[in-house]
Formats: sequence, structure tokens, C-alpha cells
Amino acid sequence: RKPGYRRIINTALCIGLAMMSKLSTGFIAVPVGFIFIAGLIRSRFKDKHIWLQFVSFAGIAFPLGLWFPIRNLISWGIPPTYVFDLGIIPTQDLSGYTVIERLFGTSEASMTIPYVLFDENYKDFNIFTVLFKSSLFDDFDHHDKFGITLIAAILLFLGLYLVIMFIVGLVRTVIRAVKERDVCLFAVLLLFVTEFVSIVLFAFKYPLTCSVNFRYIFPTVICFLLFTALCFPKSDNQYRKLIQKIAAGVIVLFSVSSIAFYACEWMAMPFF
Repeated sequence: RKPGYRRIINTALCIGLAMMSKLSTGFIAVPVGFIFIAGLIRSRFKDKHIWLQFVSFAGIAFPLGLWFPIRNLISWGIPPTYVFDLGIIPTQDLSGYTVIERLFGTSEASMTIPYVLFDENYKDFNIFTVLFKSSLFDDFDHHDKFGITLIAAILLFLGLYLVIMFIVGLVRTVIRAVKERDVCLFAVLLLFVTEFVSIVLFAFKYPLTCSVNFRYIFPTVICFLLFTALCFPKSDNQYRKLIQKIAAGVIVLFSVSSIAFYACEWMAMPFF
């Protein structure tokens, strides 16, 4: 909305330095690039300032983010997208499941145990189930401890409620972005789609449970927060206000449950 070199240089530095840590963070450059392109289209590609800003962004972000992978490629022939081959791990191998199962399938174990399952006989093979569970509990598994598992179950159900809010908000966001031609909302939607497509493709390319973890698409937290908030537009309707208060209560309970779960994990209490 207010393009300036200070903001653009700061953004380029953040993205470039993030890519030095983890190359996949470069996906956030896609929505940022979209904002640049939208600005150029509005100016009919005649605004020299936007061109210079775009060049400044690329001249900072890409050298910072790509120098190390390019160095490895030149020095040792290591591809920039190289992933260490873990081989076949019986407790995580998902190569035997079909595309339909990976996208839409469920199992009794995955539905009854809140944690991500790493077992030869019981696996979480659904990509979205693993993403959801890992977003709450990462790779922790305490199904043998009643207290912490009870907290995890509560957290899981509250999380499902938030997912419903997110889906409703996502639909509202798409409608609003199209109606208002809101470049910012389109950029956030593009970030969400880019991240999710990348993790799904990665999951099929490397069919292991550990290949699917929410930490790999953590920038989508921005999308989840925004879309969930947009689930409830401002309204004077008493019924809608009541629903919003209930939703606010769920969010507070979700936050408290999350703190309780990780506090128990940190303290490693025998019972909990």
C-alpha cells in the first residue's frame, strides 16, 4: 500500500537470511513477487520506482538466500534441493499407500490416538491428518500417559473447531478478495496455496511420515490467523455476537490447553 525502499530492503533481508537457514522459506517470495507484479500492472509497467524496488529486492534476497546452495553445487555437485536419503524406515514407510489414501484415507488408530503415529503396524498416512496433529504436538507421543493424553485429546477437539472456523474464513476471504480485488488478500491466499502444494508434492516424493510436518510450512500460521479472524465479520446481530463470544472462548481454551500440554511435556511428569 505504501511501497518504499526501507520496507522493501527489510523484507528482502528477512527473506534472504531466512533462506540461508532453510531454503524452503523462499516460498514466501512468491506472494511478495505477486505484490510487485500487481503494482507493475496497475502502473502499466511504466513506474520506474517499482521496477527499481523490484530489482533492489531481488538483488538482496536472492544472493543472500542462494549463495550457499550454489556454492555447494559448484564445489561438490550437490543439487540446491538435495534431501538426504533415509532409505526405507519400517515405522515410517508410506510407499505402500495409494494417492487416494494419502489424501483422503483414515484409519482407526489415527482417529483414536491424538499424536502422530510412528509404528510398523499403525501409521498416520493421511497427509492432512499428520499436518494437523504435528501442528499441535509436533512429534511428541505420550499415549501411554493418561493425564497428558487427556489434555492432548481436549486440545485436538478444540483444534478441530478452529479448523472449521478457518475453512469458513478461507471461503469468505476468497469471496472478499475477488469482489474487492484486494492484492494483499490474494497474496496471503497465494502463500497458503504455495506452501500446501509444496508439502503435498514433497510428501509424495519422499513417502515417509517425517516428510510431513507442520514446521515445514510454518509461514501458513499467518494465513490461519487471518482467515480464522475473517470468519467473523463485524455485525450487530445478537445471534452472530453470541457465536463470536463462543468462538473467543474456544480460542482461549485452546491457548490454555496448549500451554498445559507443553508445560507437562517440559516437566516430564510421570503421571501426566
